[in-house]
Amino acid sequence: MIPASLILSAIVPFASAHDDDTCLLLVAKNISNPGGNFYLYHIIQDREIKIQPGDRLKYELFLMPSNPSAKGGIDILCGDGKSLRDSGAVDDGGIRAHGDSILTNASGKWLARTIDISSLKDSTTQHFDVHFEGDEKGEFIQFIDNMVIERADGSAIVVYENGQPKVNRVDWKNGYSENCLCVPVLREKVKIGSELDALIND
Repeated sequence: MIPASLILSAIVPFASAHDDDTCLLLVAKNISNPGGNFYLYHIIQDREIKIQPGDRLKYELFLMPSNPSAKGGIDILCGDGKSLRDSGAVDDGGIRAHGDSILTNASGKWLARTIDISSLKDSTTQHFDVHFEGDEKGEFIQFIDNMVIERADGSAIVVYENGQPKVNRVDWKNGYSENCLCVPVLREKVKIGSELDALIND
């Protein structure tokens, strides 16, 4: 896990979080030896939303190039036991919404994903998780921003846009360390180069 002293300069103070354009930085560490199915799911929102036909989940994702594998993103868990990861849904690039998918296009840059979640229609969301599904031992870092459910009529329900997450706790895990760092950071600093180096290492 990245020591807190290394990221303090990037953390937006709670009192001013609403004034800044922020995203969420999440860091989790796989501490197990290779050879198993390892994961960590971290809840950031517990809003109940009834899914309708034509609904689409939209969010932006940035993965650190140093991650052992290019995995990350969002899962939806519903009250009836259904989940986005097991729904068979794919994004607008044809990549599965399951956390085990490789997202090369998000490594070192922002990737905007749009996922048709009509397969969950009539289910009600219980919580939204950021998932870590990397089986390799090591540290995984990802950034999440601008998460909405877009209706067929063009309206949108905000799930995460700015500041602190509504919920901030580990949901379930296997093989990862007990804690997951989840803090808002300045969006403008999340880009390859000196700004990102300072965000992680300053």
